[in-house]
Amino acid sequence: MGLKRTPCDRSWAYTQEEVASFMNTPNVDDQIGIDFAYRIPKEKVLALLPPHLEYFDNIAVGYLRQLRAAEFASPYNELCIAVLAKYGDAVGPYAVTLMLHGPGAECGQICGAELAPIPKKLADDIVIDRFGDKVSAHVVRHGERIFEIGIDLSQPYNDEQMGNGLLGDGSNVGKTVEGMQMYHRHALYQTEDGRTEADHVQLCGMTVSTKTSQFEKGRITKLEFRSTPDDPYEEITAESLIGADWAITEKCIMQSGTVLGDLDPKETLPYLLACFYDSALFGKNTVRLQFR
Repeated sequence: MGLKRTPCDRSWAYTQEEVASFMNTPNVDDQIGIDFAYRIPKEKVLALLPPHLEYFDNIAVGYLRQLRAAEFASPYNELCIAVLAKYGDAVGPYAVTLMLHGPGAECGQICGAELAPIPKKLADDIVIDRFGDKVSAHVVRHGERIFEIGIDLSQPYNDEQMGNGLLGDGSNVGKTVEGMQMYHRHALYQTEDGRTEADHVQLCGMTVSTKTSQFEKGRITKLEFRSTPDDPYEEITAESLIGADWAITEKCIMQSGTVLGDLDPKETLPYLLACFYDSALFGKNTVRLQFR
């Protein structure tokens, strides 16, 4: 994994031209890794959806990739898991967790927090390996392997019909495809009496265009989740498996963000804060480490 090299010619203030270019239509080109899909119990989906999102199906979709040429960051690895949800006429993936690790993870987390706020956290480690037709990957956080997956690319999808519909049949290779994903925007600020409040809580839709240059179907042979006090991954454990693929994404551009609706902070924040922030920020840091 290489590092981007940037010239050291900046001062403490950027120019107005540089400010005007801040995180404009960021692209995340040259991604390599896996996509996967599975079913989780309907009651688990209902438990994690904020009240303004309607249940659509008990399907979870995700990816684990090396992001090798992000415009806004050095290379890093990323895991995303989302469920399909509905808001009005809009249907799309609602990401409940993203884990980042690698040299560019900090910039990737900031871009997500400020531009398209989806719940990004830093992992201890994210590993993805391929040997022939066998793929294995895992994510470590707080010393626990919270996510593990194994894939056999010599085998068909676990559920061929659903796999073709959700992950694809390879016919989109070389074509630019657009899709929409949902995310929440919110602003936190401290009041005069020291409390933290939220404002401008909105549901947004981001239009993303992608172009895939390589695609291989695969069968999920292992899918395991483990929880930590900050990451309730066992709540999204698979009920049944749909399939996975190995892909190289040549181009990926976050084109535009649209406000779908203004939301009630009191109803929405319990769900957003649980996804975005660790329990220590809620006064639940029960482990005190001594540093010498």
